[in-house]
Amino acid sequence: IGVTGVQTCALPISNYLGFEEGSMHDILISPNPANEKIEFNAPLDNLIIYNTYGQIVYRGNEPYNIVDVSGFVEGSYFVKGYVNQIPVIKHFTKL
Repeated sequence: IGVTGVQTCALPISNYLGFEEGSMHDILISPNPANEKIEFNAPLDNLIIYNTYGQIVYRGNEPYNIVDVSGFVEGSYFVKGYVNQIPVIKHFTKL
C-alpha cells in the first residue's frame, strides 16, 4: 500500500507585493488589530497601504501618524512608508 505525499510550498508575501516585511526602524502600529484607526509611533512619509492581493487601498504623501481604517474591509494589510528616506514595511489586521 503506497501513500501519496502532498507537498506544499509557502511563498513569501514579498513575491506578490514586491517588498519584504521588516525595517531598520522600530515603527509600531497600534492598535493591532484595529477597528477605526491605526497610529504609528513616528510619522511615515509616502504612506501606501496594500491589501493581501497587492492592491493599493490607501496612499498619502504627507507625514502620517494616524490613518482612518474604518472604511477598510476586515483582513490583513501591509503598510509601506519611509522614515528619513529608509523604507518601513509593517503588517496590521483590520477587524
